[in-house]
Amino acid sequence: MLEKEMFLKNNWFYSTLFKKKYFLLTIFLSIFSFFSYANDNQNKERIAFYFENISEFSSKFIQTQNNDISEGYLYIKDKRLRIDYTSPSNLIFILKKNKGMFYNPELSEVQYFNTDNSSGEIFFDLFNNKEFIFNSNIVSEKLGLSLKKNIIIEDIEHTVKIFFEDSPLELRKIELDNKNERTSFSIMTHNYNPDLNSDFFSLANPLLTK
Repeated sequence: MLEKEMFLKNNWFYSTLFKKKYFLLTIFLSIFSFFSYANDNQNKERIAFYFENISEFSSKFIQTQNNDISEGYLYIKDKRLRIDYTSPSNLIFILKKNKGMFYNPELSEVQYFNTDNSSGEIFFDLFNNKEFIFNSNIVSEKLGLSLKKNIIIEDIEHTVKIFFEDSPLELRKIELDNKNERTSFSIMTHNYNPDLNSDFFSLANPLLTK
């Protein structure tokens, strides 16, 4: 009888101890999750504020796609985007939210296309759509932080990661990855006051306006 009582007491003791430890662990994880969530939201607010305060922007870039490397310049103003590739070929892309133009000066070739559901939409959403930022996941990096989000481009799921230097906050790289290929768009030589002319972003056919 004594042994049974001792067993029950021990069993109750360890059961109570386990419940207390489990309860404390739950409290700790809840507090940790709360502060992690709050910190993530704070970083998203910082990123959104960073883009809200950019009315004009230009930079150099290096694009890597599989084993191909391209270089050029990126320009943004009034919800329009211009990408000038300078190497290995001279190519120009001008995009607004629903329409884009491709121009090859060397071949005198012009094409128009729909920008919906394209990789160019990432730039529009990043600079103009706060929901894109707040619906992304924050990832801590060694030298900063990044946004991570799954998106659909031309019916294929891609993972997009947008890297930022943290101090000061500055856009550094965009990576687009699917099962078949990875495209990296590294951004450098930032200029937040380039004083760009609106005609620079015109979608008028350059072959007809010369």
